[in-house]
Amino acid sequence: MEKLYLITIHWGTAPNTTKIESALQPLGTWLRFSQHSWLFWSLRTSQEIYNALAPILTREDFELILRVDENDWYGFAQPWVWNWIRSKGATLDK
Repeated sequence: MEKLYLITIHWGTAPNTTKIESALQPLGTWLRFSQHSWLFWSLRTSQEIYNALAPILTREDFELILRVDENDWYGFAQPWVWNWIRSKGATLDK
């Protein structure tokens, strides 16, 4: 079963979102929420995702991968973000 993750990168160097997204593509489905973060649906574990991204980053960059409970949420985002999350089967209605 696919899980929802939040991937956040603290760029110590110039952001390279293209390389990150290329590495994520074969592992699941992503939505870039900001220059520093992605929502990511995948069958992989957080460690497998980390291992796929680690070679792209430098020693000045940091990555944090957190599993998200798609049934426990609160926030304000544009409708297209909520629609993307719902399209994956998450229950966002409270």
